[in-house]
Amino acid sequence: PWVNDEEWPLLCVRFADTGTIDDVVSLFKAVETFYASNTQPFAWVVDAGGIGIVDAKVRQVTASHEERTKLHKARFNQGSAFVIKSPMARGIVTAIFWIAPPVYRHEVVSNFESARAWALAQLQRPAADRAAASDR
Repeated sequence: PWVNDEEWPLLCVRFADTGTIDDVVSLFKAVETFYASNTQPFAWVVDAGGIGIVDAKVRQVTASHEERTKLHKARFNQGSAFVIKSPMARGIVTAIFWIAPPVYRHEVVSNFESARAWALAQLQRPAADRAAASDR
């Protein structure tokens, strides 16, 4: 229920600040089901602007999801833009991505409009440029 695909191939997900670990697991299962049948390029806007500190269980579930889906993302994800409102949290996420870069292009921004514009721009890049980026 959190994923919006009305602008396919742009996918948007907005994390609720009141979400539970069961919500996160359910979201990741839905995303992995989608990935199992998807063979087209796409981009994400991940709006995590409303969440605060993420507990260890959510970090563990998220890391496992990223590991399980990295091959599909390397092939089809043209870019993911992450909305994080807190400057401190943006800095932490940027540092994590610097240490352990995702297999896809990414951007960390403070608002949804900037994230959406960046993700749409990734989908507009020439196919050869997108392929070269996924070979990283």
